[in-house]
Amino acid sequence: NFIRNFKVNGYDEDDFAVLNQKTDNVRTKLFLEISQACYLEYKKWLIENHAVDFEDMINESARVLNNVKEMKQKLDFKYLIVDEYQDISRQRFDLVKAFSEVTSAKVMAVGDDWQSIYAFSGSDITLFTKFEEKMGYEGGCNCSINVIWYCTCSGTGFFDRQLFISHYRWNYGRRYVFNDCNREWFGLE
Repeated sequence: NFIRNFKVNGYDEDDFAVLNQKTDNVRTKLFLEISQACYLEYKKWLIENHAVDFEDMINESARVLNNVKEMKQKLDFKYLIVDEYQDISRQRFDLVKAFSEVTSAKVMAVGDDWQSIYAFSGSDITLFTKFEEKMGYEGGCNCSINVIWYCTCSGTGFFDRQLFISHYRWNYGRRYVFNDCNREWFGLE
């Protein structure tokens, strides 16, 4: 899992030396040495077997999009919708950002920060809570972040909108709730 997270966070083989320089801990240095050997063997195996892992697919896609940007080309997309955005990793964020920079697409991120459960595998909740800042859209943007709750009545036969709103305060994004009791959507400001 270390190698996966290493790649998810945008590191490559050159970063082992950088990480090694940052610590004096003997056990950490040993771990990095063993991990580097495993990483290099895994990379060699991928090349020999003409294989690509999921992390490399995402990293390579971001690299291709960055090349498109350097060539000053634009891709023709209207929207980019990212579901479960609360669990986005730096690697996937870099892909979304690279995509947004080569299109005129509106970026819509959907998620619920209360359901963020993948920090152990590289997700970074600040990419959600500081969406406009991280995307470079402060002061006006071609993006939005939406948190959508699906609420059920839990057998009560009613949904108290004011009670729901009064219990939750947010400082970013526009929030929407779907009330299953009377089949309506409403926005929270």
